[in-house]
Amino acid sequence: MKRVDMLSGPIGKSVITFSIPVFLTYLIQLMYHTTDTLIVGRFLGTDPQAAVGAGGNLITLMIGLLGGITVGVSVLVARYFGAEDREGMKRLTTAALILAVLLSVLFALFGVLFCPTYLRLVHTPEHILPMGVAYLRVYCMSIPAMVLYNLGLGMLRGIGDSFRPMLFQIAGGLLNVLFDVVFLIVLHMEAVGAAIATLLVQSLVAVAVMLYLLLPRKQFIVGRYSLSAIYEELRKILSIGAPAGFQAMLITLSNVLISAEINRLGAVAIAAFSVYFEVELLVWYSIVSFGQAAAVFVGQNYGAAQHVRILQGVRVINRIGVVFTVAMSLFCIALAPQLFSLFSKDPEVITFGSNILRITFPFYFVYVFLQVFGDSLRSLEYSFAVMLTVLLNIGLLRVALMYVLLHIFGTVEALVVVYPITWFTAAVSMAVLYIAKTKKLKKGEDSYETQIA
Repeated sequence: MKRVDMLSGPIGKSVITFSIPVFLTYLIQLMYHTTDTLIVGRFLGTDPQAAVGAGGNLITLMIGLLGGITVGVSVLVARYFGAEDREGMKRLTTAALILAVLLSVLFALFGVLFCPTYLRLVHTPEHILPMGVAYLRVYCMSIPAMVLYNLGLGMLRGIGDSFRPMLFQIAGGLLNVLFDVVFLIVLHMEAVGAAIATLLVQSLVAVAVMLYLLLPRKQFIVGRYSLSAIYEELRKILSIGAPAGFQAMLITLSNVLISAEINRLGAVAIAAFSVYFEVELLVWYSIVSFGQAAAVFVGQNYGAAQHVRILQGVRVINRIGVVFTVAMSLFCIALAPQLFSLFSKDPEVITFGSNILRITFPFYFVYVFLQVFGDSLRSLEYSFAVMLTVLLNIGLLRVALMYVLLHIFGTVEALVVVYPITWFTAAVSMAVLYIAKTKKLKKGEDSYETQIA
């Protein structure tokens, strides 16, 4: 499949052609952790399943923060590609690899050392703590490979290639299933075996994607540049990526506080929410895929100074995203018990998780506007404003509502309902921000070309 042309032709066709492989790539990536949860839950039981799920937010926090690098690089690749600036892409590649390696190694060391303290802070039951620590430590060792792999995918998507990343992920997904079966079922290694499988698979696919990215593609070759040139590219990456990374971290921190309340309810509640978040990702990844399409579409057209096409594209992406998300949500609501039974044989876990899903999923389409407007604004260099909007709604408001509603009602439903409420407030806030910030585009006053002229 050829690179998707974001700069000309029908917008809807380009968006769908780009988004489907991205969505499938995310689904296969989800298999890494979902296969762990499924096999652990079905073959090892509730306690090992809870051990795998208890540290999920710490992993998400670190990967999300480091994921800001990928966001920044992908946006800049799209912009350089739209402006036909190949030398800029080479400088960017060099700076991005330096930054990714240094930060990912530091984060991996932090995770290995800090994970016992973290699991105690979130009130993980003592009887599953050793399993949780062992799983987290090995999983954290895979962070450098995950970061390099995701960086490679982001760079390929920046030039409009979403198909080849899917092929890499298919290979990794098949290997992950194979290794999980070997380590968990054949060798009986319990929860830590799932983490070892993930470490091996992520390392293999990271090497593969880096070799493909750097060897045959001249625009991605690493070169020798002055410190000032590298510094300038790092500044650009961080100006976009740091707010995006902090945004992911802030969302996860709010989830950590909520998880601390969930963990007080015992292993069944932990396992139910762990499975719920796996099922939720089916819908969330579809929304993220449309956000990725928006980021690349806006970035390339911003570099090419095609302002009207940017505004048209964002409207089209929102419409397509809402239709797809509503369909996915209805599917999950209709089959909630069956979906949860794939991950657990415990009737309490299945009932608990299904009830959570029925509260949140009817409102999930609202998240499309938050994601698409937010990713579009990042490509227009408003990453900090996007972060503040998310901080106020998904961070501060969500946590405050959780404590207030729990104090008043004291039920699990009161805890769960804060999610759709804050999706709505965040989406409205982001829409207002988008309208305000795109006024210059409507007037033709702002573009990448005018900034570098």
